[in-house]
Amino acid sequence: MRIFAALLLLTFSLALCVPSEGASTNLLPNPSFEAGRGARPDYWDGFGFGKRTWEFRGEDGERCVSIAGDGRDDGWWFTRRGAKVQRNRLYEVSYWVREDARGALGMVMGGINLTRHYAVADTQWQRHEYFLRSPDDLRNVEFRLAQKGADGVVHFDNVAMRPAVAVYRSSGTGEFAVGVGESIVERRYAATHDLLGKGTSDCRFLDRYSAELDHDRWVLNGTRLDEVVYHHDVARIGPVDAPASLKPDVETSAARSIQQNAATVDVDVARCQGKLSVQVAGNPNGPWVQIGATVKPGRIRADVPGSMVPKRDIWVRLKSLGGRRTEVTGYRYSSLLRSEESLPPIAGETAYLTILEQAPDLDFRVVDVGEMTPGGRAKVRILIGSGGPRRRLVAAALVRRGSEAISRQEETFWLAKDSAHLVVLPYSAAGDAETLEIYCRDKKTGEVLLLLECRFAPRVGTEPRGVDQRARQSRRLCGPTRAPSSPGCG
Repeated sequence: MRIFAALLLLTFSLALCVPSEGASTNLLPNPSFEAGRGARPDYWDGFGFGKRTWEFRGEDGERCVSIAGDGRDDGWWFTRRGAKVQRNRLYEVSYWVREDARGALGMVMGGINLTRHYAVADTQWQRHEYFLRSPDDLRNVEFRLAQKGADGVVHFDNVAMRPAVAVYRSSGTGEFAVGVGESIVERRYAATHDLLGKGTSDCRFLDRYSAELDHDRWVLNGTRLDEVVYHHDVARIGPVDAPASLKPDVETSAARSIQQNAATVDVDVARCQGKLSVQVAGNPNGPWVQIGATVKPGRIRADVPGSMVPKRDIWVRLKSLGGRRTEVTGYRYSSLLRSEESLPPIAGETAYLTILEQAPDLDFRVVDVGEMTPGGRAKVRILIGSGGPRRRLVAAALVRRGSEAISRQEETFWLAKDSAHLVVLPYSAAGDAETLEIYCRDKKTGEVLLLLECRFAPRVGTEPRGVDQRARQSRRLCGPTRAPSSPGCG
């Protein structure tokens, strides 16, 4: 079991039991490139055009890696040893990058080669982060640090790929389990997958996929019969749904979804080699009914047959049938909810939490982290379960601004083997808050058993340069018209 080296004990009245940095969940080896010999850091290799160098001008520590570009080429560093990615699992990817630019700043990418998400470089060190859902097909997976079209030298340092969890709640009272891209207005439910959002290949209604993500589009290979499967349900937040292996001290029956009617699917196709089929089903394994198809670029708009609704759960599958490359740039779904009550306008929210520490015998499920905005819902609800011996635990919610603790709320409780406890922790969502940490430690030994981190959204006007500049990214990658022959667009 991994143990933190110490506890920080000196933060004013909030000093007690604040966890320090310990063993990392980072999947990547030698993430700050300090170890190596000759001209190459340990566990990393280079590929593509441009000169790749192991340098001494790191963001943290001494070393970093770099790639020189001439404005037209691309190249990358990669590692296979540490990319032990699990299928259909949520991860956070983060890296620091800067560019010594001779001309226009180039595009950079850190992440696995199957879900390529590009960002804009900057002349100063900047941290980039995003979340991804891994595909079902993980053949030949590798982690890359890449540049595309950079005219100058791009430097990378402090890279990480860590497991994460997502919490989906509606705004306000949070009565519905819906995430970003989902809304309910006058009983009309709508869902849009924003491939350029912070979650990239993840959204609440994505069930699974075997395609690749190329920045702002799904790329389906028809020779492999690639597919993207979405699952649409609209459920109220009910009693806590505990892991089946635990015996919680709270009610665990699940809330039922609302029935849907008059469902419609819209798909934007930028390129089509072969045939793209849009299919629907009442369960994840079919049988599948085709409701639309195309053999050329354009938009598919199709209705779910009346014989298949009303349904509480509807699965939609985008299936590539033949051809090597079909590109899908947009996906939208809508339906009419069969609810007898009048519903207020509802917008979905998604909070992503990175798992920095987790003991093997501790299980958890984050039920809610609030709205993480001043004046909004500010309460953590987390179900913690143990497969270890009976012990006394301390759970806490800590809000930080940099290294400074703004607020801390904790709860002490006993937890027996194969049982679970629901912890409720209010916190202060100050306007200058940066991170929310949720941790659980052993009261007797001080051992940290769980540490989660969630970042508050930056205040308006404080976003670092180079972060989430979507229009600029798309122009650099695909041009104003997103021409298929442009770099990064096929």
